[in-house]
Amino acid sequence: MANYYFHPTADQGTGDGSSKANAKQFSTTNLNTAEAQASSGDVIYFLNGDYTLSANLAMDAVDGVIYQSLEPLGAKLKNTSSYKFLTFSTDVSVKDFQLENFNFEITSDDTTVILSGLFHTYTTSLTLGAGDAVFKAYSATRFYTVSNSVFVPDFSGSNQALFFDTNAIGTTFTNCTIFVKATNATEVESVYGGHDISYTNCILTSDNDSVIKWPDATNNAADHCTNCCLYDIGSNNTSGGTNNIFQDPQFVDSANGDYRLRPTSPCIGAGTAS
Repeated sequence: MANYYFHPTADQGTGDGSSKANAKQFSTTNLNTAEAQASSGDVIYFLNGDYTLSANLAMDAVDGVIYQSLEPLGAKLKNTSSYKFLTFSTDVSVKDFQLENFNFEITSDDTTVILSGLFHTYTTSLTLGAGDAVFKAYSATRFYTVSNSVFVPDFSGSNQALFFDTNAIGTTFTNCTIFVKATNATEVESVYGGHDISYTNCILTSDNDSVIKWPDATNNAADHCTNCCLYDIGSNNTSGGTNNIFQDPQFVDSANGDYRLRPTSPCIGAGTAS
């Protein structure tokens, strides 16, 4: 098939999806058609705009297919429910989207999903159901490889978790910012039901340090971090790991969604290229 192009609304035309100029209107049916035709290395592009859904969205093309916003952060996958899942059963990549009110779930063993260039937020606080998390895997052979992304989960209630996994040790985060909103929560864990995640060149912080158990009440995430900044991310994460810093990262305006760093941030230049 080579590449395929979607646009979000009917007033943008009724092309066949073969090019940007001939983009096809997005629907789950049309996405399924594109996935059935795609081969490893093909890209399913999403043109700028809001793609509004009210249910889970399966991204289940064959291994090696890429789902990508045509312009970085130009396409927003937006769910009108409190939260739904992007689900994966194959080794695909998801790149450069804004994501609103979506969690992630790998549904098949021996699967690695690559996530990069994402800006991931929620419009309201999450109260996750039993066994749910922002990232779900449920198996020792289901992994996420995540890079160059910003995640801003907004939790409410108790026993909330970023990950639910029986063995998350193969999941990695590189060059990411995770800012946990927890002013409406009573307990938030990093990983429920498994091991910790590996972080490199990441910023891990929150707005309510007192309820954060990262990864849980007894273990420490810092030991799994290299060249990271950890701040207000639980009382057990004030030291440890390799070349980490434990200071305020100094976002420009986190209260209003601006997670760029101020010129005085201790995080600038603190990462590693290796």
